[in-house]
Amino acid sequence: MIDRQDDPNQIDGVPIEAVPMQVEAPRRAASADFNVDAEIGSDAALREAMDPANRSLTDALHMTFRVFQFVIIVLLVLFLFSGFKTIGNNESGVATTWGRVDDLEGLGPGFHMNWPPPIGSFVVVPTDPKTITDGRAFIASTGGAINEEDAIQNASAGQGLLPGRDGSVIVDGGELAHVEVAAQYEVADVVEYVEHHPEAPPRLVQLALQRAVVHVGSMHTMQQLREDMSSEEIRSLLKAKAQTTLNDVASGLRIIDVSLEKKFLPPRYIQKSFEELTVNRQLANQEKQNAQKQADELLIKTAGEYYEDLIDLINQYENAWELESPDAPAILARINDFFDGKKVAGIASNYINMANGYLANIDTSIGMEARRFEGLLEAYRDHPQLVVAQRWLDVYGTVMDREDVEVMYVPRQLGSMALDLSGLQAVKDIRRRTTMQRRELEAAYKDLDLLGSTLKRVDEMKEAGRAGRQLEFDDSGNIRGLRSEELDKK
Repeated sequence: MIDRQDDPNQIDGVPIEAVPMQVEAPRRAASADFNVDAEIGSDAALREAMDPANRSLTDALHMTFRVFQFVIIVLLVLFLFSGFKTIGNNESGVATTWGRVDDLEGLGPGFHMNWPPPIGSFVVVPTDPKTITDGRAFIASTGGAINEEDAIQNASAGQGLLPGRDGSVIVDGGELAHVEVAAQYEVADVVEYVEHHPEAPPRLVQLALQRAVVHVGSMHTMQQLREDMSSEEIRSLLKAKAQTTLNDVASGLRIIDVSLEKKFLPPRYIQKSFEELTVNRQLANQEKQNAQKQADELLIKTAGEYYEDLIDLINQYENAWELESPDAPAILARINDFFDGKKVAGIASNYINMANGYLANIDTSIGMEARRFEGLLEAYRDHPQLVVAQRWLDVYGTVMDREDVEVMYVPRQLGSMALDLSGLQAVKDIRRRTTMQRRELEAAYKDLDLLGSTLKRVDEMKEAGRAGRQLEFDDSGNIRGLRSEELDKK
């Protein structure tokens, strides 16, 4: 370094300013004092003067870094604690990891831990009961009336229901009805609720209520809903139907109770004359009961107290016959067994008894003749003339033994002759008496079908000793056993 002491404007080669630089007043106390004891321009002196500033800057950076570390630690602790959740007494929830539910049982009240967001999260659902109505979906508008009573008084036959404004439900029988229901529900399965329907529980319950009303109404008549069934029965049916709908869609909701805000009612114009409607329904029910009573009495009179078993068998046979089922003959055999058994009574039993008498009569009359014929058959084959002569004498003797027989002798040589016979008065009296007795018997049995139109002829009886209708199928599939003329009529 070259010192130039001869230049007054320089000091150690550094120019001196003509006007000294204005130095501002210090704003705060100096954090470091620069005391240069060495010669001006010495590098060592400059470094020595800068050391306090460097140390001050280093201390400041260390302090800032420690504050930054503390903030990071605090944020990290907060981040870790964000994975903890407290669920209240009237709440339930689920823990999820990357959007997937971890615990299928759900979370109950208490303190729970999970991965911090965005890895994990909690979905908390209130479990306190809530109430919702069916949205007046089945209630008609009052039409400007102040209240329901005024609307009923102003109702007329020509006042119909306007779709979109007036609601109604069709019950069994085709009648229209109005009703309003409400339901109290809660979240029963929080996992199903969160996975399927987390955003629409009120509307879902409302639709389930409406569907339940439609189902219950379609299965019951207005009379049953208003008179025969109690409110508890209707509410129980509505609750069951609504819960079934919610279960089918895996809603996770449970119906606690269903209330009838307004019971099932007919349209307002019918309510206006409901007293007359009630009277007519009572009369109709009475007529129905009387008809049923008469039907039961007639059936019991016809077939006995077990007529329902017989009707069931007949219905089974008709269905099998229409469907050409191979079970038809077996069912027909069961019907015959019923008639042959001890359960049959009444008119049917009388006809069966008459059939038994008819069979016994045939056995003692035609049957006896058949047996006599079989007894004479072998002798006739050996000596036909002798047998015929013997039979002729028997018949001749039988005819001659009658008390009203008159014997007249005519000469054989006469070719022809005319006789004017008056006969004996005693014989005339006998014949008159016999004719009167025959007519009395015919008059007594004129209106009695002792044999019955369902009894078979002798050649149709297949089993001797058994009575009743013996129906069977022939080779062509037709029913045999009834008289041909009866089949022709049908």
